[in-house]
Amino acid sequence: MMKKFWLLIYVWPLLFCSNIFAALAVETNISGISNDLLSNAAAALKNKEKSYSEFTQATATEFYQTAPREITKALQPYGYFKPQISAKLKTTNKRWVMNFQVKPGPALKISAIDLKIYGAGSSDKQLMRALASFPLKTGAIFQTESYTSAKSFLFSAAANYGYLQALLTEKTVYIDLEKYTARVVLEFNTGAKYYFGNVTFTPGPFSEKFLQRFLPFQYGEIYTGKKVQELQDALTNSNYFRQVAIIPRVAKAEKLLVPIDVELEPRKAKQFNLGAGYGTDTGVRASLGMELRHLTTMGQSLKSMLQLSQIQNDLEMHYLIPGRRPATDQYDLSLAGETLNLDYGKSFTAQVAAGYITVFHGWHQTIKLSLQHELDQYSNGKPDAHATLLMPSVNWLHSETDDPARPNFGHNISLNVQGASKSFLAPTNFFQAQALAKYIYTWRDDWQIFLRGSLGYTAIDRLSDLPLSLQFFTGGAQSVRGYDYNSIGPGKSTVTASVELRRRVIGDIFLNAFFDCGSANDRFFGNLNKGAGVGVVWRTMIGTLELSIARSININGMPYKVQFSMGPEL
Repeated sequence: MMKKFWLLIYVWPLLFCSNIFAALAVETNISGISNDLLSNAAAALKNKEKSYSEFTQATATEFYQTAPREITKALQPYGYFKPQISAKLKTTNKRWVMNFQVKPGPALKISAIDLKIYGAGSSDKQLMRALASFPLKTGAIFQTESYTSAKSFLFSAAANYGYLQALLTEKTVYIDLEKYTARVVLEFNTGAKYYFGNVTFTPGPFSEKFLQRFLPFQYGEIYTGKKVQELQDALTNSNYFRQVAIIPRVAKAEKLLVPIDVELEPRKAKQFNLGAGYGTDTGVRASLGMELRHLTTMGQSLKSMLQLSQIQNDLEMHYLIPGRRPATDQYDLSLAGETLNLDYGKSFTAQVAAGYITVFHGWHQTIKLSLQHELDQYSNGKPDAHATLLMPSVNWLHSETDDPARPNFGHNISLNVQGASKSFLAPTNFFQAQALAKYIYTWRDDWQIFLRGSLGYTAIDRLSDLPLSLQFFTGGAQSVRGYDYNSIGPGKSTVTASVELRRRVIGDIFLNAFFDCGSANDRFFGNLNKGAGVGVVWRTMIGTLELSIARSININGMPYKVQFSMGPEL
């Protein structure tokens, strides 16, 4: 009997302790607040939970008691210092549910901003005008993020005007919880103004004289971070360098002149491209490209491309000479040859051209003068035709997208005008203008709309006087589906429009439904050919593959056509 008594004395505390220290599952719920307030409060409780290896009755009780304090601290960065928090607890042996109802209360507002500027910048009119737009305002809710951004604004504005060693000598916020106000005191010393010193480039295949042409600033000019970023962008986007690093040596500045080190890793001197594919418009196709990037130390290069298919063959060679601004300007001397094989006829074209490429208000602009000779052989019994043209042209291109390979949003607009005159070699006078546009928009991640259209017109007396390669045709997988490639036409004018709705199936694979229309004849919108169908779109890193089945909806008896295309979306 005594043994049983002592056993009970030893075992009972263990049973009691196991009840106290047994692991519990804890669930927390916060109501009464939303958006950033809720996210920050929930994150604060989550971090507090991680400080416990596990929850027992003792640690869960401690967590429950301290949670309101954690929520209060989480609301303070957003200006709420006097929240009212009520807590309710539901418990079982293995699960505690904690509910916190939060009333954030009034927001603390800024009663005064005492901003003082010292140093050389205090007499700089441009800097003082910039600082006049200081983002913190009296009467606004005091928020930690806004306060931090305001301090960053001071440093950014100072750096934009050459003050690289600015300091906040005082940064204090006085919070009065009785009056429920905040007073911000900031004392900002701009220090001295700095200027651009010597720029040193790492040795490479390009001459110092050529690299200096990339600089958007001159020696002794006021140092600004904006100009440094412009240099970074110019070198990165120039197609000459694989990696670019710009290192301002502020600590080595002498007489306030900041030396700049530019570390460059050039792209490979030679690049070859080989491709093959198939499309219902072109049949089997192949391409071979070559690029020689380091022909001279002044950045001159050579590009060539051979493209072969059952419908069209092209050979192009471009000798590129950098312009005054190598990042955006270049001269293009080119030779080209083309053969085109259509049901309507065949054309053989040779061309020599000189062009100037630049950026004009965000548009890529190409001004070109071409000397072109063409031989046309018609399949309808019409005699062969020869034409030599001296043809000036201008092209404008604007493209913007979130991802060049697999865009979710973006557009591409191309405008082209060209012409020729009897006074300068051409057999006839003509003027031609064409506009092409594409647009893509994605919503809810899984739905896309893709729009495509073109409009073109040729001012000429007789279409038969215009070389075949300059006449308008349409139809095919890239224009009006349900029709053979370039089976619509020829014409002086052309118009096409396409609307396509896509639904994601999995990954980058979409199902689509579309409606296309278009014409190529002697008047706009005359005898529009219409096609509709469905298909599958697969967006890959090398381009978009589309397989569709479509048919004409205005010509009776035309069969369904299975069409396949591959290429960039925009």
